[in-house]
Amino acid sequence: MLQVMVPAGAFVNIFLGNDALKAAYNIQSTDFEMMARAMAAVPTIERAVIVRIAQLAALDTVGQESTFWREFARGILHGCAAATH
Repeated sequence: MLQVMVPAGAFVNIFLGNDALKAAYNIQSTDFEMMARAMAAVPTIERAVIVRIAQLAALDTVGQESTFWREFARGILHGCAAATH
């Protein structure tokens, strides 16, 4: 459960109730390296669900937010290696 709550908490902190400027600041200040380490422990099936949700979010948004979700999904799909380089 903790493995799901770490990224969910980060997403809520970044996007919930924030305008674009505040969300951009939250994205810049989020420790994705720590999040990548936490996500590395999430079992494969749970990772697949997270990737699917991120891919759907990428389709449901536009511009930089869509790019964020697409890159996030790619990072999770590849064990966060893409997100840490």
